[in-house]
Formats: sequence, structure tokens, C-alpha cells
Amino acid sequence: MDATLVPRVVDADPAEGRLLLEAVPGEDCWGPSAATVAEVVPRLVAAQAALAEDGRAASAGLRDRRPRALLAQLEALLDRLPRETDLTTEELAGAARMVEELPGVIEELDDCGLPATVLHGDFHPGNWRAEPGRPAVVLDFADACLGHPALDGLRARAFLTPEAWEHHADVWSAAWRAHAPGSRPGRALELAEPLHHLAYALRYQEFLDGIEASERPYHEGDPAAEIRAALACSTGAGRS
Repeated sequence: MDATLVPRVVDADPAEGRLLLEAVPGEDCWGPSAATVAEVVPRLVAAQAALAEDGRAASAGLRDRRPRALLAQLEALLDRLPRETDLTTEELAGAARMVEELPGVIEELDDCGLPATVLHGDFHPGNWRAEPGRPAVVLDFADACLGHPALDGLRARAFLTPEAWEHHADVWSAAWRAHAPGSRPGRALELAEPLHHLAYALRYQEFLDGIEASERPYHEGDPAAEIRAALACSTGAGRS
């Protein structure tokens, strides 16, 4: 396991779910170079593959965002959308159809050959920190969960140019092919894209449920925005 991938734990209170982490010097990697992506992404993939192989992922006590568990959670979320969002009747009907079709998508996603593992949950470049001469460190595991690795693979897309995203996806796919020979990580990214947005709709709703009322106006549109993003997604042939 790569101990340099994450900050050193200074102290922990498992009963309260709290960690005190060592301060990490450097700068956040917004607009990462191709070299930074090629350095960080394979290290995360290697750690996730190792966790999946030795069984620690399933026993980590994390929230379950594996595709089938996510499906059940999304079905419950759908019941709340009409009264808690500004989604139109047409959009709500589309979201319901999308969730109804997810079992078939999940079956094809399973066939891509990637294991469920521990996810960072918010693996975008702003949560990587680096300084010259030292490996980058991944920060902010507040959204960590158990799930399909393509959800982490897709997170950076919204923060990158199309060209940078192509490189990121290629690096991520190559890393997973190395750890899971015969897998189809590129296809997994395509299939998981709507699921990725739906997972964030769920996470943002959980966030709304837990924040004070004065903060809600700043975030009330987030679940609907992710539902709309999911509806805009389509799958097709591409990387393997």
C-alpha cells in the first residue's frame, strides 16, 4: 500500500468518526499537468485494487454506494424529488425511467470486470496537493464510500478541459487494465456516467438533510442539477 498517497494520521477517534491528519505542504492541483495526472491517478488505482483484493474494502464500515445498493437508495430519493426540487414533470418521468433501466446498466457494468472498492468520493484535482520533488497527496476523504471505481474515475471530468479529460481517462483506464487484466475500464466510464451523477444527487440530498436552514438556499438546486446531468448522459462505444 502507498503510505505517501494520503496524509499521515496524527490521531483518531473512531467512535466519533474523527481524524486528525498531518498538514500537507504544497499547492492544490487545479489544472493539473499531464505529468501530475500520470503520477496521481495510477497510485489511487493501485491502492483501490489492493483494497479490493484483500477484502478490506467490504469491511471498512463505509456508506454503501455499490451499484445495487445505490439503486435502492435512488428509488427512495425519487419519492422526494417532486416536493423538494424544481424538476419538471417530464424530467421527473425521465429520472424514473432512468432508474428503472439501471439494473440492465449495472449488469453490463459488472461485465466490465472492475471490483467494488473503497472510493475517495470526491477525486478531483482540487483534492490533490503537491510540491516540487515530492509525490502528490490526496486530501479530503469526507465522502469516502464503498462503490464502483468508475465513480472516482469520472469525478475529475467536470474540472478538466476536454483534452485533459481524455488524457485522464486514458491514464485511469490503463491503470485499471494493468491491475485487472481483461477488464474494460473505458466502457465502465461510459456506462457509469449517469450513475455517477445520480450518486451525487443522492450525496447532495444527504448534505442538504444535514445542514442548517440558513445554508440550504445555497445548495437546494444541487440534487436537481445532478439529475439533469444524468438525464443528459448517453452511453456508446468508446475506450475499452
